[in-house]
Amino acid sequence: MKKDKRIVFFIIIFYSLLFLGVLGFYVADPFDNECVSGNCRNGYGTYIYNSGMKYEGEWKNGIRHGQGTLTYPRVYKYVGEWRNNKKDGLGTIVYNKGAHYIARYEGEWKNGNMHGKGTIIYQDGIQFIGEMKNSNKDGRGIATYPDGRIFKGEWKNGRLNGKGTIIYPDGRIFRGEWKNNRLHGKGTITYPDGRELESELKNERLN
Repeated sequence: MKKDKRIVFFIIIFYSLLFLGVLGFYVADPFDNECVSGNCRNGYGTYIYNSGMKYEGEWKNGIRHGQGTLTYPRVYKYVGEWRNNKKDGLGTIVYNKGAHYIARYEGEWKNGNMHGKGTIIYQDGIQFIGEMKNSNKDGRGIATYPDGRIFKGEWKNGRLNGKGTIIYPDGRIFRGEWKNNRLHGKGTITYPDGRELESELKNERLN
């Protein structure tokens, strides 16, 4: 009887240790759960997140670092450089809403934000080429519109602010100042035949 009790006792201990060992294996290292291929510590690997996002690229000390692609299905896809787990360097991101294209940015990144020189192409055909700061248009830039208009000027915190020039397809050129996306102050329009017309504008939108 005592021998049987000892056998049962050792069986219980054995399976208890086995269970704890298996449990420990799964919770000890989250990378073992989500790193589906390669080396997601130091090297090249593919990592799947609970949200459905997938990162495929280079890793350093367990974080995204180097060249890599982050895909969030039906939301966005980023292809470019990473530094300390953030988008940093040169990269391209394409935004989608479901199956519909929203916008594309190609250019410089810093600390996870669009920062530096870049190009944005929107779904309505508007294209911006210029300076970015903290993911906003900020500095000098050129915007091209589907109807042929070209705007050259200054942005601040994502809005037109400062001096700017509009070149129209028919040859007219308007020079003036903007404040918070609206024409503000004196402006001059020059016609193809050389005539000029000056006017005072306030809170007029660039339509």
